[in-house]
Amino acid sequence: MQGWFLITHNFHGFQLVTEKLKALGVEVYSPTRCEVKKRRDCNAVRITEKQLFPGYLFLRFDFEQVHTTTISDLPGVKGFVRFGNIPAIVSD
Repeated sequence: MQGWFLITHNFHGFQLVTEKLKALGVEVYSPTRCEVKKRRDCNAVRITEKQLFPGYLFLRFDFEQVHTTTISDLPGVKGFVRFGNIPAIVSD
């Protein structure tokens, strides 16, 4: 049974965490927004992509195939968002 879960991660470990999760077969979703800033030194703009929820990742996986402790033990992952002792399931 697949479901969406929410984890917290180290802010600077975003790329490493997403690569490790994808290698496990976990679907990763992180909503982003584009930020446009005018450069001070010339007449151009700089476009950067920022996470909408920094430090959080939405994961979709079957917890019978990939256990939550496998994900929690990855470097850079702080843990699951929980209600009590159960990881919170996010609705579609």
